[in-house]
Amino acid sequence: MGRERRTARVAIWGATAWAFIVTRRRGTCIWLGFIVVLLLTICPPWIQTTRVGYGEGRRTFHYKLPHAPVFHQPQAPYMGWGAWSSVDVDYPRMATEIVMGECFVLALYLTWGRNQDK
Repeated sequence: MGRERRTARVAIWGATAWAFIVTRRRGTCIWLGFIVVLLLTICPPWIQTTRVGYGEGRRTFHYKLPHAPVFHQPQAPYMGWGAWSSVDVDYPRMATEIVMGECFVLALYLTWGRNQDK
């Protein structure tokens, strides 16, 4: 009996949440857009730049690192003599990801978030 009651509660809460979202479509789309920007601002795309060698034999490598919180950047490894490494935010990649996320939210807003009034 307890399991049936829990299942009924989950179904009721799910239906209630869905009804809340559907009746407030525009607000939901606006919050989705805000969440996209917030998440990419807090967890930006990091890139590690490694330079090895001196003079004309110098080579530069760029490694994409997974998203990490802004307050805990990925650690650059010690590269040894003649090598230099740094970890920075890849701002063009971050802007591209924000624009792509906002395009998705805008498309959702224009299709799903319209008023049904005619």
